[in-house]
Amino acid sequence: HQVLSKLSGLPCVWYRYSVEQRRNQRWHSIDSGQSTTSFVLRDSSGSCVVDPHNAQIMTTRTDRWTQGEYRFSETLLLAQDTLYVLGELRTSGGAHSALSTRQDLGTLLGDWKRDQPALLTRFDLDGNGALDTKEWELARFAAQRDVRQRHQAVQSQPGTLSVRQPEDGRPFLISNLPPERLARRYLVWNRVNVAGLVVSGVGLMYCLYCLGWR
Repeated sequence: HQVLSKLSGLPCVWYRYSVEQRRNQRWHSIDSGQSTTSFVLRDSSGSCVVDPHNAQIMTTRTDRWTQGEYRFSETLLLAQDTLYVLGELRTSGGAHSALSTRQDLGTLLGDWKRDQPALLTRFDLDGNGALDTKEWELARFAAQRDVRQRHQAVQSQPGTLSVRQPEDGRPFLISNLPPERLARRYLVWNRVNVAGLVVSGVGLMYCLYCLGWR
């Protein structure tokens, strides 16, 4: 989905804004915020969903302007930007799908019971209008087979990669700064070795092009 920046209405993948009012010769904040909508990064190796919530975001795109007694500031990440992301990579769906055979079997059998005519047509082998023990076991076996096939179909699909804030408190960074400028700023602000961060356990650096909206 397309995201429009709060103040200028420009299409972007992320924005932050602030509005200040001048009173008694001083600027006072009256409104501020930022977007939290996830966006998709793509490069030649594939795609990845980025959840910007709680990320430290560094960008070259900041506009400031005044209008009467108000001062505005807006910071953007645009769709065509080359982004560098440092965070925790996770895979969801596909082989990593959380599936419950017991729960799905119960749901399927419940659906079948609500449609008695169809249930009897399939499993009432002696035609007496009711399912005996053996016929009900046959229905359960058929339901188990259907659930197993559905789970196999889900797990055979490719999983979705996503990058988000690491749960163990490690850095989470999104930036469109050139690599050398980003390294200098990160060294000054955090007093850490960027090379060490790149190879740390859950921290993975991706240089990806954001080519479209999800």
